[in-house]
Amino acid sequence: MVTAPPPALPVTGTAGAGSGTAHWLRAARETADDLATDAATREQAAAPPFDEVSRLREAGLLPLLVPARAGGGGADWRTAYAVVREIAAADGAIGQLLASHYFLSWSARLLAGAAAGVRLDR
Repeated sequence: MVTAPPPALPVTGTAGAGSGTAHWLRAARETADDLATDAATREQAAAPPFDEVSRLREAGLLPLLVPARAGGGGADWRTAYAVVREIAAADGAIGQLLASHYFLSWSARLLAGAAAGVRLDR
């Protein structure tokens, strides 16, 4: 049975380094608008998403969950979830890629332990 996704959670709070949740949502919306312009064409071409990953990087979305003290966005999971929803609404494949990136990069820090996690953040 297929069910609709849950409604978006309201996003509150702030992320690190003076970049609040509103900043990250604005960056995600701008990037999503950019991705939406050619999402269908790119999907049909089945090309590797090198340019799309560059767009995410330029928007500062890739290190979103990395602590601010290590040069990342310092955001929380609630913010990351909202960012992924914005990107996925424009391009589902890139949204999935970003979600996987967040999960895998966070898992590496979590499983590595505190000392190794600090090294990974660098």
